[in-house]
This record gives sequence, C-alpha cells and structure tokens, in this order.
Amino acid sequence: MTVIEHEGKYASIILRLLVEGTIDPREQRTVRWGDLLQIAAQNGVLIRVVDQLENIGLEPRHFFSAAAREMRARNQRKLALIAHISETCNHANVEFVFPKAIQTYPDMPGDIDLYVVATSPEVDRRILKGLHAKPLKRTVRNRIEGTANYILRGCDAPLEIHHGRVGMVGEHKSYISQLIENAVPARAEGGDFLIPSPEDQLVLQGLQRVVQRSYLRLSDVVATITLLRRNQLNWDYVAGTVKYLNILYGLSCYLGFIEQIYRETFKNYLLPAGFLLPPDAEMPRIEFQNGFYRFKRIEVGSRGFINKFCSALIAEDWPVVSRLSLLPLLVVTTAFRKLRTS
Repeated sequence: MTVIEHEGKYASIILRLLVEGTIDPREQRTVRWGDLLQIAAQNGVLIRVVDQLENIGLEPRHFFSAAAREMRARNQRKLALIAHISETCNHANVEFVFPKAIQTYPDMPGDIDLYVVATSPEVDRRILKGLHAKPLKRTVRNRIEGTANYILRGCDAPLEIHHGRVGMVGEHKSYISQLIENAVPARAEGGDFLIPSPEDQLVLQGLQRVVQRSYLRLSDVVATITLLRRNQLNWDYVAGTVKYLNILYGLSCYLGFIEQIYRETFKNYLLPAGFLLPPDAEMPRIEFQNGFYRFKRIEVGSRGFINKFCSALIAEDWPVVSRLSLLPLLVVTTAFRKLRTS
C-alpha cells in the first residue's frame, strides 16, 4: 500500500465513522491509532471521532483520548471567548456573525473569524472591550480585504475580524448583511449563538474553499455531506446568491470535489440527478495526500478567478471588477514579503 493509499484509507474510515457511525470490523483490527489520531487532529474532527468510537463501543487508545480531552478543553476556552464577544457585540449594537466557529463543535477551526457589518476597524475597540487583545500589524492585503487580526490572552487561536467585506479581496460588500439577516440559532455548552443558515454555509464554502486554498479538511467535507444528505436546502436561494456573487464555478467545483469524495467512500451518489456540475472529463481531481484532500491550486484557483472576473464583467459589476483587479498586485506583494522574511 502506497503512502497516499494508506492516508486515504484513514480518511475514508473517519468519513464513514462521522457520517454513518460505522467502522468495518476488519479495519478495527488493522487501524493504527497514531495515524488516525494525527489525521483526525489536523483535519478538525478529533473530538467527534473519539466520541463516535465510544458511542459504538470502541475504546480508543489512552493517548488518543488524552489528546481529545486536551483539545476539548482548548475549544471550551475558545467558546467562552466567542460567548464573551457575542455578548459585547449585542450590548454595543454591533451587527455580527461567527461564520464557522460553532457548526462543528465540540471540534472547532484553528482560527476564529468574526464578520461585522461595520466597515471601519474603529469598531474593534467596542468588540474587544474587557479582553487583552494584541493587534497584529495590518498588511496591504488586510487593508484591501478589510480585515484585522488579534492575538487574545488565554486563547491560542487568532481572531480575524472582517469589516463589512468578504471574498478573495473583500470584493463583496453587502453579503455580510445578508448572512446576518438569514442567521439561525445554534446551541453549544448551554449558550445560544447565531450561525449562517445552511444555504449560506454552503455558499461560503464555494466562495472561499476552492479559489483561496489548495486543500479541503475533513471537517469541511463532513459538514457539507451532512447538509446535502438532509436534502432540505433552498436551492433557489443558493442559485440566486451564487449568481449575485459570481461564484458559479467556485461552488460547482467545490461540490464536484465533495461528490468525488463521497462516491469513492460510500460507492453512491450524493447530489441530485441532473445537478449542475462540470462534466467528469473537465472536473479537476482531488485525492487525500499529505494529511488533506488536495487539488491543483494553480489550475483550480486561476480558473475560478477568471470565471469570477468574467462573470462580474458581463454583469457590469464594476465594484467587484475593480477589487478583483487588485489580486495580481497582492500576489506580487505577498511573494516579495515572503522573500524578505525568508
């Protein structure tokens, strides 16, 4: 078995465990807990994997459970911080939503994103009131995107605040208001939080995952499979929002990756018959290697950018066109900054 096949085997075990709650008896006898631990931890699913193993009567090795307990304690501290920020925002009349922190709890992403309607970083003083927050120096990219980053005492996850903008270069100015208007309640550790609607969660994946990265985490894959298997999405809303954001290629490609993974793991189809996806011959491939589901970043990202840029041109969406025109400059400045610090 090659390294890629070995890693892919553990990715499939985790997916079946978290989506269907099962593990093949033969795999129980051959699983290497250390390998499973490493892949689950770096893909943001460690705690749920341990919980599900215990639910089906399997007792993970001691070090496996110990790692999950440590991660659970860290995530509880993150959640307490999010609860504090939520309360502060409510008292200060700051419109906000945490786009991805709560949906996978008790697992949580490595960083904390906060979307606010306010376009000026001046609002951050109200948001961070009562917290020991150290601002990181804002780069050219931060200023164009409308983001600011902070290190918070007692929390190992950085906080990134998005001020009224979202997208590759902050090209979408009104979508955050739409996210907040459509937000739905969620509970975690007895607390109430607002999260994006299921439809907006899917749109955000298409907006961010394909054109801005070269890999997918298992936490994203599990979340999307769960959304699609419920089959209760308002596809008219999704289609309208995708058209408005000019991200048809991004979402289609992302869903194509999820469909590939699902077919290989569960030997079945996930998406409805006739669903709009690129033909198999044109669909980029994705495979599990070096710890994540990976795809060709230059091929996929460049096609996603070109499709989005051309869609915005055709729609005469000049604010988006002008913002996207800044991306080559950001690529050059980022590369130059890395050279200076290397």
